[in-house]
Amino acid sequence: MKTTETPINVMQEQLQNALKVFSPQEKIKKIRQQAKANAAEAKRKIKEAQMKEKNRKLQKNSSNNRKEKVNTESKKSISRKVSESNKSSKNTNQTSTDNNRMETDSDDQTNEEEEESSQSENDESMDEDSEEEFTPKKLKQSKISIHRNYNTYFSVKLKVEKGGIATKQLLKSLKTFYGQLYLIDPDIAIYDYESAKPTQAILSSKNIPHDFSIMKTYFNNINVKPNGGHTWFQVWIGHTEPIENITVNMKHWSSENDSFLYKKRLQEKFTAKDYWLLWSTERMDNEILKDEIDELTMKIVKKKFQLSFNFGMVRKDTKFSNNSIPSKWNKAMIIEVKREEKTEAYSILGRIFSTSNNIKVLGTEMRMIPVLNSDLPSHTKK
Repeated sequence: MKTTETPINVMQEQLQNALKVFSPQEKIKKIRQQAKANAAEAKRKIKEAQMKEKNRKLQKNSSNNRKEKVNTESKKSISRKVSESNKSSKNTNQTSTDNNRMETDSDDQTNEEEEESSQSENDESMDEDSEEEFTPKKLKQSKISIHRNYNTYFSVKLKVEKGGIATKQLLKSLKTFYGQLYLIDPDIAIYDYESAKPTQAILSSKNIPHDFSIMKTYFNNINVKPNGGHTWFQVWIGHTEPIENITVNMKHWSSENDSFLYKKRLQEKFTAKDYWLLWSTERMDNEILKDEIDELTMKIVKKKFQLSFNFGMVRKDTKFSNNSIPSKWNKAMIIEVKREEKTEAYSILGRIFSTSNNIKVLGTEMRMIPVLNSDLPSHTKK
């Protein structure tokens, strides 16, 4: 036997290939080639598996179709037999007597009516079931509660910077104001001021209306400041933090931003401040003053009024100045009353603080003077 020997040059070439050291570029190239080959092989296997699954489904469907065909053919043959038997029974029944025919006709008619009524009842019940089945279920709506532990009326003095568009500058200041309240109490809510009950509320600075007409429903008596300055308004705030925490924590921010927030002394939605007391001083205790007035009104009309006395700045005629130098402004006790009671309340207070009366309240003979504003009749300003 002849043995085939490998030539020496071939052996040398194989040895060189085995000992060959690949460069990094060649290694990366080979890895990429191997990865491509592996990916192609995986893709081919996935295609084969998909084809097998498809063929299996086709075979299953064809077998099901054959079974259905057999079932329908058997049903048809059975129905043919039943019809033939019915025909033979009809022929036998036709040979019966005429007397029996009348009775059977009446019985058949009653049976048909009963079947029709039962069929209609079944159809109606099926319709009701189908309506119940296809009626969409009502989705549960998650309502956000706007009710808080406390709700308080505040008066606010807010600084507004001068800018291009006055309403935008006002909105910016309101967002800053709300953001500071939110830091103190995350449950803060600003209610629709004119609503009898809390129904709508601002729960985020993003909810502050851009439309000025809607904005005024939440920030009562607010004004746009085209040249910048201070705007005064009233708000109805819902909160979970005690009122003391809110007022104390707002003081620092207010002083830095030239603004002010204070709780309305008279906790009523709408009030009137049409009169002030001449010869009143800052040393007078407004709570004791309120108690003495309540006693006097109970004696006169047997009724207490919703009112308060607040020491502040009032605009007045120079002849009513308490100072030696005439001024248009004066510090005095301002009489604040509930707006719905102002006519009756000011009438009774006018009797108490009249010049013809010698009643001394807190040991002082004070006089009730109208505040100068455009709402009062012209004769009261003279």
